[in-house]
Amino acid sequence: MRRILFWSHLICGATVAVVVLCLCVTGVLLTYERQIEHWLTAPQATAPSPSAEPLPLGDLLARARETVPLSPRVQVVVSRTPDAPVAIRQGRRSMALLDPYTGEAMEPQRAWIRDAFSFITRFHRWFALEDEARDRAKLTVGIANLAFLFLVVSGLYLWVPRVFRRRAFSMRLFFSRRPASSRARDYNWHHVLGIWMAIPLVVLIVTGSVFSFRWTGDVIYAALGVERPERAVPAGADRGQGPRGARGQGGRPFNVATPPGTLTLDQLAQVAGETTPDWRELAITLPRPRQQEVEVLIDRGNGGQPTLRETIKLDRVTGEMVERTTFEQMPAAQRIRGTIRFLHTGDYFGVAGQTVAGLASLAGVLMVWTGLALAYRRLIQPLVDRRKRRLHATPPLGSESVPEAEPG
Repeated sequence: MRRILFWSHLICGATVAVVVLCLCVTGVLLTYERQIEHWLTAPQATAPSPSAEPLPLGDLLARARETVPLSPRVQVVVSRTPDAPVAIRQGRRSMALLDPYTGEAMEPQRAWIRDAFSFITRFHRWFALEDEARDRAKLTVGIANLAFLFLVVSGLYLWVPRVFRRRAFSMRLFFSRRPASSRARDYNWHHVLGIWMAIPLVVLIVTGSVFSFRWTGDVIYAALGVERPERAVPAGADRGQGPRGARGQGGRPFNVATPPGTLTLDQLAQVAGETTPDWRELAITLPRPRQQEVEVLIDRGNGGQPTLRETIKLDRVTGEMVERTTFEQMPAAQRIRGTIRFLHTGDYFGVAGQTVAGLASLAGVLMVWTGLALAYRRLIQPLVDRRKRRLHATPPLGSESVPEAEPG
């Protein structure tokens, strides 16, 4: 059984090595994507004077509506950082960044960094291909990902030494300071990285497979006893609205003006901030003129921690909190979906989780490299050495031994 599993492990690893290596390398590059983009690309607003106050959110929207399509699905995102721009966002995409003091549109700095991360992400998912090639690449990545899962699980079985001795376990648990040879070093690294990073790698592989195959998500939902949610069609998608919902129902322009007797967006943001003093970001969904309640998403984390998010609904007239939904109170399917997404990147546990995910990806790179080196020494090197010995043993063509002269 061990021999069969060993050769299956070796052949499978050699087959998918290149794809797995690409996944792991790009995973390492994307480890701190969120922080790098924030530090290097986010524009900073400068107050014209120390006593200057930010413009009301209503005025910012009035200035932005000429270039940005507004609809009830658009969110106005306010950050706690004073020099951060006000973002107009729809879904996960920022549509515009506005200077809170002047209302002028702000462009991200060093746009090439975002473009680079975008390319790395697309390469990580489907080798940055398009059209039909993208579907084939996505399938290839998914299959290689599942093969990687087999390698990790089978590697755990092969990790157990045949003879239970302290030295044998020590060679598989800790890095050797002075390996006897390069082969001994690769053997040591392959086993040590495999055992210490097994759990993070399994988490990354399983959560990543959900993005490649629908059936893996179905298995997870079924195992947890939850019905998989269907994707909702955006409101107005089949009503012939303008681009990105620029118009409301009936084709009329969406009015963002505050109706008489209701709280302004700034007042609603203040009330929402008071409900959660440690908030970092508020996302106010633009309400319809006759809508009685306003939904506000409050984020206390880094943007990738669903457990630190909550949604509240405020009465537009009184400012009273009508409803509060924390992560624990969300539908089970929504919690699972958010958990899977951010577990794959490590954001679920903040910087510590990102670091572990990055180290696991780096371990994957080294395991592929050492695994290929060990396979080469086991399968290819003997053939090369045998051929060299054969060439040295056979005299070259055209050379003949000269007989010694007989003594006269």
